[in-house]
Amino acid sequence: MQARYIYIQSYQSPVGEMLLGSYEGSLCLGDWKYRRKRHSIDTRLQQRLGAQYVEAPSTVIDAAIAQLQEYFRGERTIFDFPLLMAGTPFQQL
Repeated sequence: MQARYIYIQSYQSPVGEMLLGSYEGSLCLGDWKYRRKRHSIDTRLQQRLGAQYVEAPSTVIDAAIAQLQEYFRGERTIFDFPLLMAGTPFQQL
């Protein structure tokens, strides 16, 4: 079986450090890096996608960071990078 990866990177936003993750060309994680329950959230995401975290570059994360920077400068209100909603059907509502 081939290893599957969720590429992750940290992003220091003006309001706190974020953890961003991409899987197969879509952003699957955008959350506060130092939040309570970080471990359980990360474990659940990795199990749901059958993949493990690896710190590595990602074009989707690069796009997300660029758009977040525009947002924090007041230049953007809509994001248009691809998303992967990895939660249960209820969580995806």
